[in-house]
Amino acid sequence: MPLRAEHTDAVVEIFSHKTMSTYFAVDLGDANSARAMMRERLAYSGPTEMGHWAFVHDGRVVGIGHLRPSWELPGSLPEIGWYLSPACGGRGLATEAASALLEHGLRDLTLTSV
Repeated sequence: MPLRAEHTDAVVEIFSHKTMSTYFAVDLGDANSARAMMRERLAYSGPTEMGHWAFVHDGRVVGIGHLRPSWELPGSLPEIGWYLSPACGGRGLATEAASALLEHGLRDLTLTSV
């Protein structure tokens, strides 16, 4: 489902796990940093068929993902990325979410690469 402001508290809780910020320059375990990250994602203004999504399982937000032009890769190449709550690991949910994002980009949007 599209990422919405009402998902913020659940996303802040997900990023409160220490392992979620292991490879980031900023500590998203800090609620203010996680809220700033959510504001940035919610302000997305790229192609409307792309953007940021909430991953919902059994009625609750368990992660977030994106399909958007890259902020790091040259030429704004389309990229996918995702974050899943460590509490939900080992169930194939990240694989399922990444596959859905990839399929949306390649099949629905007919992108030549992601």
